[in-house]
Amino acid sequence: MSSSLSLVSSPVAESRVDPLRSRLRVITVAWLYGAFWLSTVNGAALAKFQIEMGTPQWAYGILSALPYLGCLCQLPMVFLQPRLGHRKEVFIVSVLIGRLMWVVAAAVPWVLPHAREWWWPLMTAAFLLGWAGNNAGSPAWMDWMADVIPKRLRGRYFAVRSRLGQFVSMAATLGIGVLLNLVDGDGSPGLMLKVCSGVLAIAGLMGALDILMFRRVPDQFRPDTNDQPGAWESMKEVFADKNYMRYMGFVFTLYLAIGFIQQYIWLYMLGEIHYSPWRANLLLIAVPVLVQACMYGAWGRLIDRLGRKPALLIAGVFVVNGAWGWLLVGHGGWPFELFGYECSGLSIIGYAVAVSAMVAWPGAELAMLNVVMGMAGTRDGRRNGNAYVAVNYLALAAGGILSGFLGGFVAGALENLRWMIPLLGIPLTYHGVLFILSAGLRGAALLFIVAMTEPRAARTRDAMRYVTFNLYSNAVEVMTNLPGRIVSHAAKVGFRLNPRKS
Repeated sequence: MSSSLSLVSSPVAESRVDPLRSRLRVITVAWLYGAFWLSTVNGAALAKFQIEMGTPQWAYGILSALPYLGCLCQLPMVFLQPRLGHRKEVFIVSVLIGRLMWVVAAAVPWVLPHAREWWWPLMTAAFLLGWAGNNAGSPAWMDWMADVIPKRLRGRYFAVRSRLGQFVSMAATLGIGVLLNLVDGDGSPGLMLKVCSGVLAIAGLMGALDILMFRRVPDQFRPDTNDQPGAWESMKEVFADKNYMRYMGFVFTLYLAIGFIQQYIWLYMLGEIHYSPWRANLLLIAVPVLVQACMYGAWGRLIDRLGRKPALLIAGVFVVNGAWGWLLVGHGGWPFELFGYECSGLSIIGYAVAVSAMVAWPGAELAMLNVVMGMAGTRDGRRNGNAYVAVNYLALAAGGILSGFLGGFVAGALENLRWMIPLLGIPLTYHGVLFILSAGLRGAALLFIVAMTEPRAARTRDAMRYVTFNLYSNAVEVMTNLPGRIVSHAAKVGFRLNPRKS
């Protein structure tokens, strides 16, 4: 009896009797590298790198469209992957190549030091290949993980995995911000480009480590042998579903509204109102990550209780504010200092409005995921759920691509705009025009949700009463218990990953 207990306690025996725990641990640790990559390639280091590479204002619209152009690679893979199998190989090869493209982009100015006019076009091409590879492996990963992670554990597992990644994202974001602040104050010519190139190269290598760790996770070759309707027949069925097409109208219009924001908000923060890289990283990445980490659970319960449509409408009302609120940040009267930074009353109001959108984004994301999963589910033998997912990708990609070109057109046409807004006394630049345009398109997107039907959902008026009643108590709970919860959660996660044997 004692010998068997000692055998189970050994690492070799543990991997034999509980391979699931070992696989989940590998997937979790891999995402810690992936979270560093994702936060870095969406942060101030990338924005500074693009500026140092000589990217023209209008070209940021193209850069905004690249992730959505890459998303188009998911469309054929959605139909091909179930028939091809080899999910592990497809995922590792395609996404690994995609992650390493950030290393290639970082090397461009040093491989071609005397061809400066080619820097930003080659950087753009590398980023396009990076997003294409990253997206091409996504359907294979989703299908693979559905077999690896039991359904009964998925919700809790991905919640823990996401929160660990958010801690890494916050640490990386603030640390890189401090580094860029030091470089910004140094003033040495070419130093910022060198540092940003190094940071992006490290991020690409960290992203590659994320993918390489999946070699330790086994996969079974399972080509789909079931007879399913062809791609075109399945797509026609989706286009005939009027309720789903209303939702596709919402997805297209929403991504038309937000696609260009990712690039131009960084230009606004770093170039127009001249915030430091650390401050920009704090406001655009660290604070949103923290706020959203606190709100996923509350929005999940709200969707389960009230339904997807009312939750999406409520979240959408606040998400509209995520655009125009930035118009006030960095401007206005009533100056004062906060945590050593000069602020103004209008800046505080504008950022508070933006935070209200950060609070609502988890609700919008969870409700959108639930809509696609609910409508894409196979209720009978004639429905091909992959087609519903493919059309969702198509609407998302089309909206994002057009958004990038729309943003680039506005930036190029209004690059020299500087009009003082009456009463407020703050300048309106092309950045502000884009923020206002985004807010209007987000509001228009909500009209498609109003037209949707969801028989079992609560009435929107009742949902608003429920949210209003609970909003104050939830806000007080978050503000008073957040520090203790962070410490407690970190301790619990550490225990789960390294349980002591008795």
